[in-house]
Amino acid sequence: MKRIMTVFALFMVLNAMMAANELTVTLEITGVKINGGDVYIAVYDSAKAFQAEEPCAKFRHGSELSVISIETRLSEGFYRVSVFQDENGNGNLDTGLFGIPKEPFGISNYKGRGIPGSFDKLKIQVGPGTGKVSVNLDYYRF
Repeated sequence: MKRIMTVFALFMVLNAMMAANELTVTLEITGVKINGGDVYIAVYDSAKAFQAEEPCAKFRHGSELSVISIETRLSEGFYRVSVFQDENGNGNLDTGLFGIPKEPFGISNYKGRGIPGSFDKLKIQVGPGTGKVSVNLDYYRF
């Protein structure tokens, strides 16, 4: 019985330590077309996860407002946030020639012009001072 209590106490301490390293971050998505289709949000914690399309967090939200705010818990580190608005309701970001998006999309640290780039180019750092991460939805522009 003593061993079970010790293991339980250790588990509780480790769980509390992991939670202490997590921060509450608000993901703010702007430029949402009202009633223009659901908005899909994916948060990646590494280049490998991004390449494999395996987000550490993902959300689907309606488009009743032009700005969406979602609170999530993230550990300190680097992340890439990718967002798109699914105008035709098929659950995918539709692309045309050369993979150019046909639907509104946004990426953390992307200025809205040209080829977006790698995880490292568009990553954001989450730390104690990070309260909000903003991503704007827009159509692709050259």
